[in-house]
Amino acid sequence: MLNNSGARYKRSKLERKLNADVLYCVLLLFSMCLIGALGHAIWLQTFSNVPLYMVPDSEGRFIPPTLAGFYMFFTMIILLQVLIPISLYVSIELVKMGQVFFITQDIDLYHEETGTRIQCQALNITEDLGQIQHVFSDKTGTLTENKMVFRRCSIMRTEYSHSENAIRLAVLGETDASEDEVTLFQQQQRRKRRQPSLFAEDPGEAAGHCHNAQADVASYQSSKVAAGAHSELAFSSPLETEVVPDRKLLQVVLEADRLMEEGSLDQGPNQGLERSLYLDFFLALAICNTVVVSTATAQRQRVKERRNSYAPQTFWGHLRGFLKKMGSPWSASKFVAGKQEPLADPFAADEEPPDISDTPSIYTTTPEGGNSKTQSEVTNQAQRQRPDPGPASPEDVCYESQSPDESALIHAARAYGFTLLERTPNRVTVLLPHGTLLSYEVLDILTFDSTRKRMSVLVRHPHTDEIILFTKGADSAVMEILEDPAGGATGIEDRLQENVPETIEALREAGMQVWVLTGDKTETAVNIAYACKLLDHRDLVFTLNTDNKALCKSILENTLEEVTRYGPDPAFRGLGEGFRGQAAGDLGGDPTIGLVIDGRTLSLVLEEEDLRSKFVELCRHCRSVLCCRVTPLQKSTVVKLVRDKLRVMTLAIGDGANDVNMIQAADVGIGIFGQEGMQAVMASDFAISRFKHLRRLLLVHGHWCYSRLSNMVIYFFYKNLAYVALLFWYQFFCGFSGTAMIDYWLMIFFNLFFTSVPPIMHGIMDQDASKTTLLSFPELYKIGQHSEGYRRSAFWIAMLDALYQSLVCFFIPYLTYQGSDIDIFSFGNPMNTVSLFTIILHLAIEINAWTVVHWVTMLGSVLLYFAVTLAFSAICVTCNPPSNPYWIMQQQMADPMFYLVCLITVVVALLPKYTLQVLRGTLAPPPLLFARQLERQPPSREEQIRIDVSQAPPDPRFTLSDLSSPPPSPIQTLPPRKL
Repeated sequence: MLNNSGARYKRSKLERKLNADVLYCVLLLFSMCLIGALGHAIWLQTFSNVPLYMVPDSEGRFIPPTLAGFYMFFTMIILLQVLIPISLYVSIELVKMGQVFFITQDIDLYHEETGTRIQCQALNITEDLGQIQHVFSDKTGTLTENKMVFRRCSIMRTEYSHSENAIRLAVLGETDASEDEVTLFQQQQRRKRRQPSLFAEDPGEAAGHCHNAQADVASYQSSKVAAGAHSELAFSSPLETEVVPDRKLLQVVLEADRLMEEGSLDQGPNQGLERSLYLDFFLALAICNTVVVSTATAQRQRVKERRNSYAPQTFWGHLRGFLKKMGSPWSASKFVAGKQEPLADPFAADEEPPDISDTPSIYTTTPEGGNSKTQSEVTNQAQRQRPDPGPASPEDVCYESQSPDESALIHAARAYGFTLLERTPNRVTVLLPHGTLLSYEVLDILTFDSTRKRMSVLVRHPHTDEIILFTKGADSAVMEILEDPAGGATGIEDRLQENVPETIEALREAGMQVWVLTGDKTETAVNIAYACKLLDHRDLVFTLNTDNKALCKSILENTLEEVTRYGPDPAFRGLGEGFRGQAAGDLGGDPTIGLVIDGRTLSLVLEEEDLRSKFVELCRHCRSVLCCRVTPLQKSTVVKLVRDKLRVMTLAIGDGANDVNMIQAADVGIGIFGQEGMQAVMASDFAISRFKHLRRLLLVHGHWCYSRLSNMVIYFFYKNLAYVALLFWYQFFCGFSGTAMIDYWLMIFFNLFFTSVPPIMHGIMDQDASKTTLLSFPELYKIGQHSEGYRRSAFWIAMLDALYQSLVCFFIPYLTYQGSDIDIFSFGNPMNTVSLFTIILHLAIEINAWTVVHWVTMLGSVLLYFAVTLAFSAICVTCNPPSNPYWIMQQQMADPMFYLVCLITVVVALLPKYTLQVLRGTLAPPPLLFARQLERQPPSREEQIRIDVSQAPPDPRFTLSDLSSPPPSPIQTLPPRKL
């Protein structure tokens, strides 16, 4: 956490565009007010005499036309201020709350094994989930399970494959059983095969007791029963804790331990040394770690106390606490006379200590009637009388480790009989296979860090007083300091999470570039990259590995020159060239590029601006980038570099504390509920349980959130201008006097009640495509990547449409009632009504998926308008003197002309909008429409739809091959290149 730079306030990309468009609305309002001010001044100058309605001031003077126009500017601001969408910001927050609710309630984002669902901790960037262009991912715990499994080891140049353990892991990995059932099954098997028989005197007999993994799994599959809750310990799944010893290695270890017991281990010139190395190997596994040793009884007790701490205290609990504080003789006698069993548990202090805050004034009486003693004296006496706890039995030992690799190694040592029984700050106790206890004095511990990349424990042998240094660490760090590399090595496997390759493939088809930033060595990271389909065997892979700055620059230049021969990456082409699907482009004639770079080279690249620019330019042409041996600070630096240089939307996902910087540096940070604590989750914007959930979160919810919110924002701008423009057109017929032909209360209610709920529900519940369609066609995600839903052109088209509709809604009623003797409110009421119908039906054209909520809100808005207007017209006699809206709505609803005006006006106003929608869907249908058509057709007609789609004209955003054409044949395999 030392590299944590603090949280960064994140503002969505759509919100930044929205603020810019609000400034355009301010300019438009200023222009309209300026026109009104100038028009009022010019209109006053047309009179030769002062009009009768002009009232002089207290001194009898009239306001000059210029000053009156200046005052009118501010009057117009008050009249037309609705054009500034202040209510839009409140509506956006409500919409985002609704979107977050539906995201958290998605059952497909719920992880049943851990009982966790997605958490949304940032309400202001939900739409950014639909615009991600670069994904930066950690490896361990994010792409993998972070459950290290002991697979094999090598001692004295001899490899032991542990084939039976591999079979057991493979079969257990294929079963769909829960971990609780696996645990219960293995407990049953251990009761059948007692652990001491594994370390019998006869090695052959011991080897014969090694259980067969296939038989165990077959028995397990035939005896499924309900199990309890998950283990409270991290890194304690059966795959990690259960290890089947290798038969050959077990015989060697037991023979070496037997000879050591007999004192004949050193006989022979080389055989004794070799056998002692086998023992030292497993002693190193058992000792060289930071594992905390506890007992099963103490662990269950702590878990029970932890659970009970959340339960409300009963009456007896309060009474017991009261007696304890009051110094009850019963509680004191129970404390003194109680017996405590010895437990070698360093967490024994976790038990609630007696309350000694008021001990100087508390006295108790012993049952024997002795002298009174303070509670602290009683406590000290009990501690002096408590026996010295010894090491626990092997059956009761539980291990709590900070990392999964330590857990795997300590359980592997235990499987061969080297059981760590006790660990204190100054001593470690190990039980050997034949029951011998070795208690080593700990002299010093050199903990693991990112610089040394290894851990060392310095101990003193209990019998020979030798000072021994046990060291473990990465092979790159340990092999450099060994004179003879013929010692021992372990092979630990971390499995991929389910559906990781499919998720990465879907993200790339959606146009996202995936990076993996890991601290693992290059060989391990590359193997995982191929396994999860980050890299493909058809890719042209460049590996950058150097510690020389000049050579690094030369490599970058040469690599960049070579990759540019294959043309620009499709994901970064300009809008004029057209967007092509990522998958289609990757399988075309040009090879796809992959880049692998290690931490040393990356540190050189990040030092100079020139190298950073070349590196970013090189990465633009790469489909995938793999960064190995990187530090947490380098992770965040890379994310910031790509985000700022390429100006792209970035997402970072990780599960540990070393991913916090990266998560906070990205535009969207995703934390994973892993086994390394909650730091990443607490620092993230969204938290998920598995990496596979990222696919649905982005492709479905991200697309929906962006599409809904962008449409709602544009609709709000349209709605406000369409209504405000009615008032503006009327100023040309009232001398720009700032008069409104609609009652002020109805004007307030129009935006507050009549037209506010439908767009909010549209922003929460609309679906332009179903979840099945979005998951089947990841290319549809590009709509949000390239901001197709909310563009500057879409904003101005909506504003022009609003001006046109306002002209229609004003002049058709004006021409209808021209020359009549109706009053001002009778003239404005039809305009208000047709404006409501036009705005509501305009939204109806935009809705893609009708639900009951849409029908209720839209019909409810219309009914509410008539109910409020009728009631207002009936009771408001002198609400706005000298004019009043009394009984106006009732009179007009009795006139057939009112209905004819409403019908004709609404049809003429919406006809261009509807016609363009029909023509666009017929002549130039977007890919989203094709996807919806394909979803509605029966499976038998799917092929015909694909053929028809191929005959349609291209869309400027996609090629039709993204949705309809089968992928072309793969390119010829190209070997990876290393520079």
